[in-house]
Amino acid sequence: MRCWHMCGVLLLLNACSGSDEAENRGHVWKPQTEMIDKAQGVEGLLENADALQRQRIEEQAQ
Repeated sequence: MRCWHMCGVLLLLNACSGSDEAENRGHVWKPQTEMIDKAQGVEGLLENADALQRQRIEEQAQ
């Protein structure tokens, strides 16, 4: 009988101690959110390049 109680306690302790592993793996959508952040950075670069090109075209037109 004691053996079953000890097995139950060990199973409960083992089940409760798994939270650190889940935190180390990170968020489920972390790769996707990182890709979105990267795309937003590229979008900013493209907008800056577009504005600079438009400015140069306007200067040449004058």
